Amino acid sequence: MSPRETLIVETREWLERARSDLAACDALIAVALPAEALFHAQQCAEKAMKAVLTWHQVPFKKTHDLDELKQACVPLAEDLTAQLAGIGKLSQYAWRFRYPGARYSPERTEAEEARHAAGQLLDAVAARLESRFGD
Repeated sequence: MSPRETLIVETREWLERARSDLAACDALIAVALPAEALFHAQQCAEKAMKAVLTWHQVPFKKTHDLDELKQACVPLAEDLTAQLAGIGKLSQYAWRFRYPGARYSPERTEAEEARHAAGQLLDAVAARLESRFGD
């Protein structure tokens, strides 16, 4: 496999995992598990940004900090600025409701808003990257 083919495969894997997280988010919203859905919305956004970084061959550390990933993505994908604008607020969902002791229980609307933001980012990233796979 050529280096370009390897890069396409790795980038597609990030996109597919992001899509799986978005599907999990949808399923969890449907069965009234908003806290769990929020985790998967965060994961979707994280993996979408890691797809961008992978495609541009920018190394990244293991992190759930979406602001950190966003800072690395913005110079590479200025056309995604609108979708990246408020995505950092999803970072908290990587941990906030995963363990006992959360200050509140999220409502369905919070999960739906996070799902919308993550879905918009994924759609924009996928359209941007997949258009380049055939170049």
